[in-house]
Amino acid sequence: MTSIYHIQPLTESHVSDTLEIYNHYILNTTSTFDELALSRDEFRGNIFFTDPRHGSFVITRKADETVAGFTILGPYKFRNAYRKTAEVTVYIHPDHTGQGLGELALDKIHNFAERQGIHVLLAIICTESEDSIRLFEKMGYTETGLLKEVGNKFDRWLDVAFYEKILSHPENQ
Repeated sequence: MTSIYHIQPLTESHVSDTLEIYNHYILNTTSTFDELALSRDEFRGNIFFTDPRHGSFVITRKADETVAGFTILGPYKFRNAYRKTAEVTVYIHPDHTGQGLGELALDKIHNFAERQGIHVLLAIICTESEDSIRLFEKMGYTETGLLKEVGNKFDRWLDVAFYEKILSHPENQ
C-alpha cells in the first residue's frame, strides 16, 4: 500500500495541509501537548530549521499529491553536547492511518538522520498514544524512561514515555 505514496522534503506549499493535520491532533488527542490550534507562523517554527541536520518531510499520494502525513527530525535540545541527538515526530492524517505510512516516514527519517551524523533518535510519546508506541517499538525504539503526570490536557494528568533508537556507534563517526 505504501507504494502509492512518496515522501519528500516539506516545503512552503505543504504548510497548510500539514498544519491542518497537526491542529486535528492538538484539538482531538493527547498525541501533542499543545492545547490551542497553531497559526501558520507558529507551525512554521516547528517544521523549518536553519540547521541542515534537521528537517521535515511530507508524505503524499503519488496520484494526486494529497498530503497524507508528515514527519520531523528536530533538535532534542539546543545545548551543543546534544548535537548528535534528535527528536522524531510523525503525524498521519486520520484518513490515512493503518496503511504503513508511519513506517515509511520513520525509514526516511532514519536514513536522513544517519546521513546527518545523528547518533541517537528520541521519540517522546504520551502513554495514551498506543498506536504511536507500537509503531516506534516495531521500528526498533526502546522505552528508556517514563515521566509520570507531567502533562495536563482535557482535564487529565498524562504520562510521557521516552523511546530511544541508537543509529550508530560513536567510533564509526
